[in-house]
Amino acid sequence: MKTILLIIAIVFSGVLIHAQELNENAKFLKNTTNETLKATYKDIKEAAVKEWVDDHQMIVYTINKQCNGYSEMTEAMDKSNYDEDVMLKALAEWGQLTDDNRIKADWVMVMYEYKKQLKAKSAY
Repeated sequence: MKTILLIIAIVFSGVLIHAQELNENAKFLKNTTNETLKATYKDIKEAAVKEWVDDHQMIVYTINKQCNGYSEMTEAMDKSNYDEDVMLKALAEWGQLTDDNRIKADWVMVMYEYKKQLKAKSAY
């Protein structure tokens, strides 16, 4: 029994340690020289801090999830089955245009909506 608890504790502590770091997509957006991508990271970070205030693990978790969603969106645009109309509708549903013509969005939900609608569109 002690062995099982020790294994669970080691695995859980490894997950917590990893959860406190930015993933590759987040690091890329944070450290890029592209000002538009840097601004996207800033928007994601600001939204995460606003939502989680001082729960730093959840801030990092949210930043990672949103950066993954953004990366997934850019990858979807390069695929042969990319549907711009469906993507624009998903962006309209889950994003907003800023004063400087950038899009702030819940990137995870943009991709959820895009995939859901694309699947439904191809069903008929």
